[in-house]
Amino acid sequence: MRMVQSLNSYVNLSLYECVNKTVSAMAKILVRLNPEADGEGIAENIRELEGVEWVVSVDEQLRFRDENILISGPLNIMRLGVFFAALAASVGVALVTFVTMQERRKEITLLMVRGLSLKQVVATLLAENLTVLLIAYGMGGFVGYLIDRGNVAAMNVASPLVAPRVIFPPEALLTLTLIGLLLAASAVIPIIVMAFLYSSKLVWRV
Repeated sequence: MRMVQSLNSYVNLSLYECVNKTVSAMAKILVRLNPEADGEGIAENIRELEGVEWVVSVDEQLRFRDENILISGPLNIMRLGVFFAALAASVGVALVTFVTMQERRKEITLLMVRGLSLKQVVATLLAENLTVLLIAYGMGGFVGYLIDRGNVAAMNVASPLVAPRVIFPPEALLTLTLIGLLLAASAVIPIIVMAFLYSSKLVWRV
């Protein structure tokens, strides 16, 4: 456990005697804990010390947020909104890929007639589509990161005591990974299906 250093301040004795009964002073101590420390247990230990009036623990606030339906409800709705948006985007990508493959039917058939195998055609189409998808995914992540950095900078100006940071917890990383895999699957599956379909028609005609 590391404690933020605090400096003592002094006032004139006559001034203190004049305002002692009318003005009350309260000191605040900000404690930074190690990641593996038990925040709630340490908060309970601090409350037992003499002279401590109140303690605010981040772990307790987070637990209260998860247990309070009025606070956790909108957050869960936002998470569901993200998943539904990702699902809608994947459906849109799949439809666009199907339409693109329909328009490139003659090109794909010509490549197969000239001797390219089915694996080579699929690899070529996947390289084209996944490159565009990776660029779009990277640009979207970069813009989102810049927006988060701007929000954190604004919070730092409003609250200089505690400096917020941009972090990626395991839940957020898992969500981003699932969204990326869903978008990739929506681009890969239509290409493979349509390539097999065109290949079977070409073999049947031959």
